[in-house]
Amino acid sequence: MAISTTLDVMGSVIENVEPMLGDITSIHSKQGAGMLVSLLVQGLGIELVPYGPLLVVPLLRCMSDSDHSVRQSVTHSFETLVPLLPLACGVSPPVGLSEHQSRSQEDVKFLEQLIDNSHIDNYKLSTKLKVTLRRISKEGQI
Repeated sequence: MAISTTLDVMGSVIENVEPMLGDITSIHSKQGAGMLVSLLVQGLGIELVPYGPLLVVPLLRCMSDSDHSVRQSVTHSFETLVPLLPLACGVSPPVGLSEHQSRSQEDVKFLEQLIDNSHIDNYKLSTKLKVTLRRISKEGQI
């Protein structure tokens, strides 16, 4: 069903299942949501490219869940989706998703930094260091 009506199914998944991944009141909701996403990732594969960025951040949040089955299912989904993220960079968000379902700017920035570390902002240390830091060149030399 997900293969033939991907837009409708994934719209429902983003709207209904993604919030279940963060449901702290029911372990069964998280287990079911994690298993569903895992099955969709296995079944749809490359068809999930436009939806990958919408799923990666919620999956990442669940990777530290206290329940082993939740961690296992979302970790396998995450590891399958991450290689697809560079393909999603040039793809516009899927049509038919509401504003609430589309990516937040914070998630977009995080995913850009995850894919390409040249987008990471410099971190300002609160303590002054009285040392000279060495940089490693691209050739691996100091």
